[in-house]
Amino acid sequence: MESILVRVGRLRRDCNWEGSSFLYQDFQQPNPPLNIHPAHFDLEDRVSIVSDPHPPAKAIYTDGSHLEGETGCAFCVIQNNVQIHQWMTKLSPHKTVFQAKILSIKEATNWANSKGISTSIWSDSESALTQSNFFLQKF
Repeated sequence: MESILVRVGRLRRDCNWEGSSFLYQDFQQPNPPLNIHPAHFDLEDRVSIVSDPHPPAKAIYTDGSHLEGETGCAFCVIQNNVQIHQWMTKLSPHKTVFQAKILSIKEATNWANSKGISTSIWSDSESALTQSNFFLQKF
């Protein structure tokens, strides 16, 4: 049976087995990889935990990741659809993605405070935002 699934799913070929037909078009196909630069990605279509999915005129976008044994994080400031500032750093490989996301939110908050501005910080991690909020209120 496993060979049938491989033939249909990976090789994209129809197959018959013990009187049952397995048609390639009946199986869910994987989404194609994202082939656009993240800066050109329409963020308004992304999922948000706030009620208003449209970002304000000035917003800070944060992220952290772990790829190919390396961990890093960054934030960028967008004002009227123009990037006005960016920050990024590479972390030690043993740091987690969660730690990277927390650091990017912390650095974005520090940057906004140093400029004396009030803005929205956008992240794809609700848990990191919740933890950052606790951290920032405590200190």
